Amino acid sequence: MKQSDLLASIGIVISLVSFFVSAIVAYYTYFRPADPKMLVGKNLLFFPSYFSDAKGNKVFGGISFFLPITFYNWRSKGTSITQIRLAIGRKDNPKKYFDMVAATFITYIDDKAQNSEVAQPIPLPSQSTVSKFIRFDWNPFGEKFEIKAGEYELIVLAWVGDDKEKAKLTENFPFFINDLEAETYNQALSNNTPINPVCVILDNSSNFQNVWTKDNLKATYGIMN
Repeated sequence: MKQSDLLASIGIVISLVSFFVSAIVAYYTYFRPADPKMLVGKNLLFFPSYFSDAKGNKVFGGISFFLPITFYNWRSKGTSITQIRLAIGRKDNPKKYFDMVAATFITYIDDKAQNSEVAQPIPLPSQSTVSKFIRFDWNPFGEKFEIKAGEYELIVLAWVGDDKEKAKLTENFPFFINDLEAETYNQALSNNTPINPVCVILDNSSNFQNVWTKDNLKATYGIMN
């Protein structure tokens, strides 16, 4: 092979390699599909609430939940969160989980919901983050949602883009309602008295607050020195 032919072949190979590298870079930079993720806050708030019946009368006795959720998408193409649902059940009764859809997005300041808007699809542009404080409601007109002390499970589900059936994003969390929290809620329910939301910690309820030695902290959280 002549030197000129060899140089030409090398040039072609280099061009092809450059083309494929450019194509890969372009795909990862501009064309790779969105990849949304969900981060669920660790504080779940709940309280007895009012609902309107068919005649517009206010009826006390439902239950509402507040949960902060963050969605993010680091890819170059955007998408949307089209539906968010919450399912809650007791660990000792796996045949009864209460499934409810997001009702409103709220602004929660100083133990009060300051503003709210009807829950709707959430645009999630490229390389973006969206955080929402979401309210889920279970009304008192059908089966009652009872609060008793014990261990529960919370399941958060979110549908993405054109998803119609199965949720693309799901998270499961155990949590515990103690005797005082259950009593506070049920007393307010019995007296038809609104209360500030009861707060439970998801996933690590037993460690809401503790008095430990430094060795305990090191062993549990990996603190150095």
